[in-house]
Amino acid sequence: MRVNTLIVFVGLAGLLCRMAPLEAALSPDSRGTASVAFLSMAADARAAGLGNAMTAIADDATAMNWNPAGMLQIESMSASLMQAAYVGDSRFGSASFGGRFLKDWAAGFSYRQMTAGTVQRTDESGNDLGSFRPMDFSAGAGMAWRSEENAVGAVVKRIQSQLEDKASTWAMDFGFRSKPFRDDRVALGLALRNVGGKIKYQSATESLPTVVSGGLSFQARKDWLLVAEMNLPSNDQAAVALAAEHAQRLTSTMSVFGRFGYNTSQGRSADGFSAGMGALVSAMRLDYALNLQGSSNRPTHIFSLSYAF
Repeated sequence: MRVNTLIVFVGLAGLLCRMAPLEAALSPDSRGTASVAFLSMAADARAAGLGNAMTAIADDATAMNWNPAGMLQIESMSASLMQAAYVGDSRFGSASFGGRFLKDWAAGFSYRQMTAGTVQRTDESGNDLGSFRPMDFSAGAGMAWRSEENAVGAVVKRIQSQLEDKASTWAMDFGFRSKPFRDDRVALGLALRNVGGKIKYQSATESLPTVVSGGLSFQARKDWLLVAEMNLPSNDQAAVALAAEHAQRLTSTMSVFGRFGYNTSQGRSADGFSAGMGALVSAMRLDYALNLQGSSNRPTHIFSLSYAF
């Protein structure tokens, strides 16, 4: 059964990467001035549906992007792929892999990439100087380990941004996840992301979007998970995210999920809301999320695929 599911996963992953552009748009009035803003974007559809409130609940390969300590929640190995198309030819994708290699140790790898299609370049007189393709990416490796029954983790990543010229730097993420308490129904997560150097272009130097996050999860019932999170970004105001996830088991090998969230950093009206759904079949999970972004509340559709080995 696992082998057949893995074959389906590989097939769907290939289809996901070749999908035609989805109806979506980057927010034209996004806030903040830090460079490589894609580092703050949801790298999987589950997170997008929950308003990015993942610091306390990240429990698979995508924990590399939210809280590396969460990798210790992986039972064996986990892989995740996400692909989404935005305005014009812009695309955002991610791939993560993580696993336990000892009882109290886990390791993982992640890659995220944002491309913006082809941009024409002209001089002050409007003469054509050719074109270029802006692209940002980050590639990281991390570890998590258990310390006094709690989990801690760290990620080292290389970040590169290419506009008309290329710039790169190194950064680190750090994470903590408490041992569940209150009858194993409550867990605390803390993370410090994008700590490191600055992106230095030929004509400008820009800071990374460093953020401190603290989250609390509460298993209200067996089928209801509630999450609250506070984020303190370096390039914006403090923000709060609230989310809920409902799980419904259909058979011994199939479950479906419903999710909704609200994140104040994404706006003060409808564009802060998000919703999503997912389906788990054996070891494979397909997730979808809908975000409303920008002052026009235009929809962003996000799909991701994950597999537990």
